Amino acid sequence: MNWENITSRDNKLIRHISRLASDAKYRRANGEYVCEGEKLLWEALRDGVELHTVLWEQRSFLAAQAADPARIAALERLGCRCVTAPAQVFGAASFLETFSGPLFVCAVREYSLPETGRHFLVLDGVQDPGNVGTVIRTADAFSVDGVWLLEGTADPFQPKAVRAAMGSIFRVPVYRASAEHFFEAMQASGLPVYAAALTDQAESVRSVPLDRCAVLIGNEGRGVRPDCIARCEKTIIIPMSGQAESLNAAVAAAIVMWEMSGCR
Repeated sequence: MNWENITSRDNKLIRHISRLASDAKYRRANGEYVCEGEKLLWEALRDGVELHTVLWEQRSFLAAQAADPARIAALERLGCRCVTAPAQVFGAASFLETFSGPLFVCAVREYSLPETGRHFLVLDGVQDPGNVGTVIRTADAFSVDGVWLLEGTADPFQPKAVRAAMGSIFRVPVYRASAEHFFEAMQASGLPVYAAALTDQAESVRSVPLDRCAVLIGNEGRGVRPDCIARCEKTIIIPMSGQAESLNAAVAAAIVMWEMSGCR
């Protein structure tokens, strides 16, 4: 298969990839997102991700082809659009100051709301895409059944979130829903919901059984919304011995998911 070569920075594909990287509404309208890097590309190939386009800087492509022709051949057999471009053109599509591998466009996988599951982590208005991606990666590490993203939470398909997820975005079910739809789904499944929040009734995460539940982690500044706390069965806290007022949202989520997993 001959790879298509693009030589203009104004090419439609270059503009499409650039906009996918920068515009959340555009990503949702097209049902696509963009990833970067050779390692991530092979991971997507291994995990059966639906690839639409692969764009490779010419010199990097030739090096990759010489190093592992079998992988390049496997990529070509997928039937996705395979494109190369000189560095100055590739740079117009890249969202990084320096690039280390191909850009590739994936289909957003939409998951049906779960009817079963024992462990869910829920983000309520977490705005840092790096935190969102890190939570998805940690959920993968501890075999959490899925991550719910409520209103105001950063787009998990934003490039910073995708990089932080380190390939876990390909494997972990992500559900974007309103708080109302989330609580309805949990009620239907009979799964208790807890909020990580400092209240008078909050119990230590060490003392609350987390083998079957969903836990809300709140916004980096304001925490879980009061109306969501009011609908939870319990509030839980992570005991701290130092002077910091709170933990980073992704760190708090990691501790909760570790407790959920029963690894201790």
